[in-house]
Amino acid sequence: MVLLSALTSAGCVSPAPSTESFALAGVSTALSCHRVADRYARLIRQADVASAYGQPLAGAPWFRVLRGWADWPVRTDEERSQWLQAAATLGQTVWRAELRNAGAPALMADMQRCAKQQLPAVSDESQWQAWRQSARFDSEYVTWQRMLGVYPLSRFGLRAGVRAWQQQFLADYGPRPDQAAWSRWQPQVSREVAQRVLAQAPVLPGLAPPSLDQFEVWLRQHAPRLRVQMASSADRPGQPVWREDLAFDVSRPVLHVQLLPGRDRGAAIWQLVFTVWFAGRAPVSSVDPYAGALDGVVWRVMLDAKGRVRMRDSIHSCGCYHLVFPPDAVAAAPGLDEPPLLPEVVAGQARVELALRAVDHMLVDVRPVAERPATGQALPLADYNALLAMPTPSGRSRSLFDARGLVTASARPERWYLWPSGVLSPGAMRIWGRHATAFVGTRHFDDPDLMATLLVDDGR
Repeated sequence: MVLLSALTSAGCVSPAPSTESFALAGVSTALSCHRVADRYARLIRQADVASAYGQPLAGAPWFRVLRGWADWPVRTDEERSQWLQAAATLGQTVWRAELRNAGAPALMADMQRCAKQQLPAVSDESQWQAWRQSARFDSEYVTWQRMLGVYPLSRFGLRAGVRAWQQQFLADYGPRPDQAAWSRWQPQVSREVAQRVLAQAPVLPGLAPPSLDQFEVWLRQHAPRLRVQMASSADRPGQPVWREDLAFDVSRPVLHVQLLPGRDRGAAIWQLVFTVWFAGRAPVSSVDPYAGALDGVVWRVMLDAKGRVRMRDSIHSCGCYHLVFPPDAVAAAPGLDEPPLLPEVVAGQARVELALRAVDHMLVDVRPVAERPATGQALPLADYNALLAMPTPSGRSRSLFDARGLVTASARPERWYLWPSGVLSPGAMRIWGRHATAFVGTRHFDDPDLMATLLVDDGR
């Protein structure tokens, strides 16, 4: 572009733009952005700050997608543009965090420029198809682990262990009189946080973003209240922070939130994803394979285009303990290697309260709650994406997650005997989009076909 400008001012190129001049401008832009992409990749690699949140499109790191976007219905040029704009929105969230962590904010303007310049490229059929192909996600299961672990045989032991745990969980699940004395935590919604989260939400074709007022209503209606059993300081909600190493601050508890597009049984939906953190899982014996630093519980609410609940479910931040709470009667699909757990139907649109027991922070009861002023300790909502670039004592920033999407300090001893499942570091906390949720078979929490695979109408 600089060369063309110079030639024009020198009289070597006619001021009236020709088809050839437009083509040359496109080549110049592509070369310039190619250099930006190379520099970005080099900076991120040298600083070791790559993020596993989403996946960049081939040759265009300013665009980033989540699992399932490669197959998202796109029929018109307008929908192509909307799909790519969603990729630019997600991409900006991630590359800004990476560049802050790398101490290289100067490149942000070039990344933004290249994203803007390449948005019209959806009209280039070969480029569009290349981007859609590069949007496909690999499985979170590690093939070589299953090969070395003789998975065709070891899966029988894994299946027996899962079934035994599921039976024990269902025996323990449900309201108990002692839960009335557990500590209560009340979500607090601020307009500032709501505005920040909404601004970062990618909007895919078929979905309309809620207004800020409507989004605040969603948060107040669906952010769960908590009732937590306290046995030690490890059972107090808080938030991870960087000191010299990873630490935990119980003086500033938060409930992290995301707003993400998704699909559920063929319909475009919005996902409200809430994550509460604890300092860790305390050991219950001298050799406890499940104990370790940091523990998180994820609560997801799937909303249709009008904001009505389609599904609620939960995992721990390791991807373990997937529980499904449908609003209507459904059953587990037959023939699954690892059937889902459906503790109960939670009907209606009301806010719910989650009962989390001490030590393992297992979700042991879900109940609708009346919309009246509630007592309890404040649990302010916070932007989940802040975890991608957390402040450090040095004045720089650092992600909670490593390049694999794991919280390194949260590794659990259980990984030494569960590795034949193919799950990367079983028990470790991980970033959104990297949750393998089954030890037998393959399953991903962010799979847009998840509920269609797991559930069938029970015929009532």
